[in-house]
Formats: sequence, structure tokens, C-alpha cells
Amino acid sequence: MNGLLAKMAKCSCIIIGAGPAGLSAAIAAARSGKSVVILEKNAQPGRKLLLAGGGRANLLDQDSPTLNVMEAYGRSGRFLRQALAPFSLANFLKELGVRTERAQNGPRTGSIYVRGGAQQLLNALLGEAEKLGVEIIFNSAVGTAAKLPTGGFEVQTAKRNFHCPRLIIATGGMTYPSTGSCGDGYDLAKIFGHEIE
Repeated sequence: MNGLLAKMAKCSCIIIGAGPAGLSAAIAAARSGKSVVILEKNAQPGRKLLLAGGGRANLLDQDSPTLNVMEAYGRSGRFLRQALAPFSLANFLKELGVRTERAQNGPRTGSIYVRGGAQQLLNALLGEAEKLGVEIIFNSAVGTAAKLPTGGFEVQTAKRNFHCPRLIIATGGMTYPSTGSCGDGYDLAKIFGHEIE
């Protein structure tokens, strides 16, 4: 038992996944005073982000009157409304020093992209996370996670076990397996009784 306890790492919040969602969640948690560890199964963060918009990092235009993301998710859109209402992507990017631009011609006219592309956005997210003391542990695929009877969570990787009072699963969907988005977060969510739609 002592050997197991010696391998445990403690922090306020563990986030699984170092893509844009995981990094943004880490920044928000660290800004509120939490000590944050991100577990990333790849050797590098944000692999799928670097492909977004052909490397230009296309963004959702929250102000577009023709695009209602909430309606696209049917009844589940109500959950998104509560989750996204207090968040302003424009303000968040501005705080990071990331500038955007609208495509002026071609099939993507009106689409919003990050000036400097996806790498610029990733660098800004990583820089802010580092400034706030977020620790990212690479090559750390999560095998399983469990809610502890005494409260909090235990997260297991092949090399270490972690204990934390808060856990965020930000692994992305099953969209691009070669980048790591292979749906493994679905299995983790099911462990905690969540239904996947």
C-alpha cells in the first residue's frame, strides 16, 4: 500500500486531454486558484487543433444569426446553452492575445480564422497554461478512472495513479483517430454513469 501511495500525485483538478478544450478548462481552473494537471496520451498537445481549417484554425461565429448551434443538438442543446452562456470566445481569445479575421472571398467567405493559424492559437493556450503553473504530462494515456467513496477521483495511467477532488474529461469525440480523437473519453464517461448521445 505504501508503494501505491508513493506513486500517487495530488492536485486540485485533473484534466484528461490537452486539446483546445482541455487547455481552456485548465486555464479557467488555474485562474480560479486550482492546481491543475493535464494528462495527454500523445507526445504533443493539440494535434487535431493543428489540422482545423486546413491549419488556419476556423472558429465558430457565435454572433451569426444564421447559425444556431444549440438547435443543431436538439434537446441536448439546452445543456449546451447553460454550459456556454457565460463563456465568450471572443473575450477569451482577446485575453490570450489571439487575433481573428474573416475570410473575404472564396467558398469560406465570412468564416472566422485565427491570424497566424492554428499553431498561433495552440501557442497562446500553452503559454497561458504555463504562466498559470499548469502541468502537462505527455505520453500518459488514462487506463481507467473511478469516483472514490471518500470523495474525489482516482485516475490511473500505466505509470502513475493520481488523486484529485475534480476531474474533467476533455478527450474529444470519435472524429480523427490518427490524432488521438478515437472516442476513449466515451468509455471514461460511461464509468461515471453518463449516457452518450
